Amino acid sequence: MRIIHLLIFILLWASPNAQTLTLEKEKLSAGDEKIDLQIIGNTSDYEIVCISTTGEVYTYNGRLFDKWSALPLKNTSFFESIYLSDTTLYVKIENNFFSFTRDKGFPIKVNAKEVKKKTPFSWEHPYPLYNNTFEIDRGNLLWNSAALSISTSIPIYNTKHLISSLWGKPYLLINNKLHSATPSPLSYEKDALFKNNQKPLKTFNTATSLHILYKSFIYIPQFSQSISLPQDILSYEKIKHILSPTLPHLNSNTHFSSTPIIIHTDEHLYIHLQNEWMKAPLEIDSDIIITSVISQDEYLLFTTKSNGIFQYKIPINKSSENPIIPHKLNQKLSEFSYINSFYLNKTAYFCTEEKGIFSINNKTLNIYNSPVHISQIIPFTDRAVVISEAGEFLEFNKELKFNKLLHHVPNTTKPDLLADGENIYYTYSDSLFTFNIKEKKITNSLAFQIMLKHAFYGKNRVNAFINNDLYSTHPKYRRNQSPILQNAYLKTSKGSEYEIFSSNKNLKLTSEDYPLTFWAEASFLENPSSVEYQYSWNDPKVKQRPFSFDNNYVLHTKLIGIAQPTITLKSGNKQHDVQLAKLETTRIEADVDYSLIIYMGLGLIAILLSIILFGIYRNRRQKKRIQQLQDRQKMMELEQKSLQMQMNPHFIFNSLNGVKGMIALGNTKNAKEYLTKISGWMRNMLNDSRSSQVPLSEEVKNLDLYLDIEQKLRGGNFSYSIENKVGDNSISIPSMMIQPFIENAIVHAFDGSQKNAHIDLIFERKGRKIEVKIEDNGKGIHKKSSSHKSVAMSLIRDRLELWNDQGNLYGVDVINKTEEKDGETGVRINLRLPIK
Repeated sequence: MRIIHLLIFILLWASPNAQTLTLEKEKLSAGDEKIDLQIIGNTSDYEIVCISTTGEVYTYNGRLFDKWSALPLKNTSFFESIYLSDTTLYVKIENNFFSFTRDKGFPIKVNAKEVKKKTPFSWEHPYPLYNNTFEIDRGNLLWNSAALSISTSIPIYNTKHLISSLWGKPYLLINNKLHSATPSPLSYEKDALFKNNQKPLKTFNTATSLHILYKSFIYIPQFSQSISLPQDILSYEKIKHILSPTLPHLNSNTHFSSTPIIIHTDEHLYIHLQNEWMKAPLEIDSDIIITSVISQDEYLLFTTKSNGIFQYKIPINKSSENPIIPHKLNQKLSEFSYINSFYLNKTAYFCTEEKGIFSINNKTLNIYNSPVHISQIIPFTDRAVVISEAGEFLEFNKELKFNKLLHHVPNTTKPDLLADGENIYYTYSDSLFTFNIKEKKITNSLAFQIMLKHAFYGKNRVNAFINNDLYSTHPKYRRNQSPILQNAYLKTSKGSEYEIFSSNKNLKLTSEDYPLTFWAEASFLENPSSVEYQYSWNDPKVKQRPFSFDNNYVLHTKLIGIAQPTITLKSGNKQHDVQLAKLETTRIEADVDYSLIIYMGLGLIAILLSIILFGIYRNRRQKKRIQQLQDRQKMMELEQKSLQMQMNPHFIFNSLNGVKGMIALGNTKNAKEYLTKISGWMRNMLNDSRSSQVPLSEEVKNLDLYLDIEQKLRGGNFSYSIENKVGDNSISIPSMMIQPFIENAIVHAFDGSQKNAHIDLIFERKGRKIEVKIEDNGKGIHKKSSSHKSVAMSLIRDRLELWNDQGNLYGVDVINKTEEKDGETGVRINLRLPIK
């Protein structure tokens, strides 16, 4: 087994996706280095809970320790597991649960079921979390996840104090000090696009986009754009900020052009629109901080930190220069501190710190007060997510209402935030995390032991800035072998616009929607400007368009029915095919469409086939149900027969005669005691017959009582012993299974001539079964009597056979000890029972 573990470890270490772990001792807050911890556990928040050797309770958020309890707790060395839920601390001691509060240092016993309902923490298996599993095997910490394959050979022995925080990292307690294990990538590879760049990269970021300056270009990973700087900008130092304006979803004014870029210098605003740069004179103070840009009608609106909103009229003639001027409502608008702007329901909204969110309608301000003080905002297509100063996540939905999301980030730092489709990416504690806004939970957590200045995620790779350079740190990162499609849209003749990126999407159109205009956007880091586009359909009426650098295409041919458009991306000899959303077009004119009849026929066949398959499934299910009822009836009959055998009339008759004899001899005291034991045994047997299972502790007591009765009935001519090695008496075993074998040993093993006659009864747990050994030193089994078959033994074997679904796990073996070793007499019975 050691060799197998060694081979597995070598394979993980040699794998290109494998990673190693480093253990780091977590530093306590200033001046607290002398604190020794005794046990660690989970909390309902993004922290872990620690209890010191002197009973103080602390919470740890990955950076700082915070004292939780006002009074130290006592007897903490008996705690097996701990869990902190808001103001209550739950502890587990020998399968019992107790609670503590902040201001009370004595325990209150609580119901175990209620604790498990209130706490999401798994008390039996506290280690798995967010597709991460942690295990200690032979001194090695094993960490498995959906994205990482990790192992380490660092000596770790105390498995009781291995837990995982809600960040997905394992924490361990070694020598009374808290340690965390952090994975390190096998290698850091500088991004291919910037591999030969000699100058440090300069970055600008908003809530939804990241801008990288290198050489004389601006690269925007989120929009897969790479454009040249204006010719009169000769130094990076002149650039104060770079922004991408928020646009209405495919606004008709954009004509499917690239997303505009705004460069803010001390003297001008440079606006990149329709593949050209325009320069606007800056007639505002140079110290004004621009926070966001939004496109509204023919204007670009600039929100500022505390100076209101300024507007710029987009010139029809690109050579003209319009000035940046204050908004006509700027006297009111300057009262707000702006964070960002976004579109929702085709309406422009502005987010502020104190006043919430508002829109402008002519000269009217529509204000939607936020229940929290807003710190950051992430706009999406159908909602906006705001983050409070305390790290709470709220959504501002289409109904213009605020709803709380069950997520927050610690308020110890303001994280960098980026959005991508349905996810929000943010960095915290040197890690990158992903929050899915629809599922309202963390869907992925990748931890790297690097200082992340800024990070973003896309297309199976994580990028991070290290020492002002861009590196790829994802262990499964592979450079793109061909261009990657980022976005694809469709516009109808009526002006309706749809996203068609997903092939699982089904878009319903009419013949009046034609012609259709398609637009796509692709990325290729090796050469962003070399991508060619080709559109094709699974319809012979439409000719395939040759490859073109133009990412627009107009389809005039009406494709009645279902059409599957495909876009092929090409760069040099590398190309990539992507299927887009299905287009289902119906006719408006009253033409006969024979394809409908065909579809109806196919639908009818599908319905009939479904009915037949359902009938087969129902028939099989009914047969299985009948078989289960037959097995259950057979089990009940066997149990009834077993009860009849166990309630042996000879034993009861002899016992009552024994009582009668004691009374006749005047020994009424012993007669009463003996009669009490007999009645108690009969009551226990009747109680056990009402249930198919009995607690192990109760069964041991019943058998002890039975053996005591038999011993007194036979004048003490044999002795017995019962040894229970199971330890856990809370488990149950099938009822009415053991007593017939003991009775058989008493009746047939001893004929009265044996000296020191003895019976041993031993209980042991072996995996998923209980082994019961019944051993006597009687005369054994002789071949002459081997033809005798015990009815009770046959019934019990039949019952055990019904439990043996797989293999021969349960059963009974009868061993004649003389066949094992000469000189020994007696019989050993090994009974294997299932644990209930």
